[in-house]
Amino acid sequence: MLASLQVALARDGIGTQFLPVRVGEAELAELHAGALGFRALGNRSAAYAWLFAQEIGGLRPRHVEALFALGVDTPDAVGEAVVRHEDEHRLGPIPEDADALVAFLNEEREARQRGTTIRRLRAEREAAALRAATEAEAARREHEKRRAAEFPFVAEFTCSIGQSRTSLQACLHAGGVGTEIELRNGGEHRVFKIHDVAEMGEWDGGALRVDLRRNFSIKAQNADETLVLGLVVRDRASGSVRYQRQAGRFGVLQVSN
Repeated sequence: MLASLQVALARDGIGTQFLPVRVGEAELAELHAGALGFRALGNRSAAYAWLFAQEIGGLRPRHVEALFALGVDTPDAVGEAVVRHEDEHRLGPIPEDADALVAFLNEEREARQRGTTIRRLRAEREAAALRAATEAEAARREHEKRRAAEFPFVAEFTCSIGQSRTSLQACLHAGGVGTEIELRNGGEHRVFKIHDVAEMGEWDGGALRVDLRRNFSIKAQNADETLVLGLVVRDRASGSVRYQRQAGRFGVLQVSN
């Protein structure tokens, strides 16, 4: 065994030049296991954890720790767990599917603690997940309903060249000339320039979206001779377009409601 451990140390790139001249097999195995990330767990040494992983077929240290914590600390215990898992028809080779086995064992322990079966436990989880999803969707719709009442329109500002879009800031400053966007939104009034236009709304990757109240007015001017400034105003509820225009350099987009 000592020779095989020395070969393993060399294979895994673990130097032996600093080892004591006389070292036993147990010490060498413990050193090798620790270098690979295995550690002592309960009454099981790091060397045992490493050998256990090799016997099963290449488990990672985290798998070994999880299995040992669940009381599965012998190859026979792993085999018994796999047999209990057979009803699932999903478990592949242990090294590739060790996570699935650990998940199954955790479910098994929880079901045992709650005095139920794994299938019932899963059914309860699925029902709870469905309820949570249904409640979340209802909450989202209610939020959208309230938001649509307060902000019935949405403005989409774009800055583009051909089919490619860039940041809106690029249309507000060019050749030393800066332009601005004037926005009246309900009782609020503000003028946005290149340094703060991002505060006007939310960038979705292609357009700056701004929630508009029922009464609004927008005036925007393009500063760039190559880029095109675009503005679309949509009805939030229906998505229908209420206004759509584009402007070249020094062109002005203006709309109100």
